[in-house]
Amino acid sequence: MQRLNKPIITKETIKAMEDMSFFTHALIFDDLLIVSQRETNCFVLKSSDGLIVIDAIWPAKEAFDAIVESITDVGWDPAEIKKMILTHGHVDHTILLMKQ
Repeated sequence: MQRLNKPIITKETIKAMEDMSFFTHALIFDDLLIVSQRETNCFVLKSSDGLIVIDAIWPAKEAFDAIVESITDVGWDPAEIKKMILTHGHVDHTILLMKQ
């Protein structure tokens, strides 16, 4: 296998990563929700302190809306989002948490 010293990033790669036309979600456990987009995902953990968003999707309104809709779809209350955890500093895991 040939390894690259750095990833090859093209305009097409960025466009695909920023595609906000597809989201899906599923409960992994009773207290852990995954929300996925074409190139990235986030988790929402239901804790005794409220909901914790881990590595949110892209900083775009579509991503925010998809997370809120997914939380609502599984019967949780988005108003219970209390914390956000970023495991690393990639832009695809940040999101502006907006009040609706």
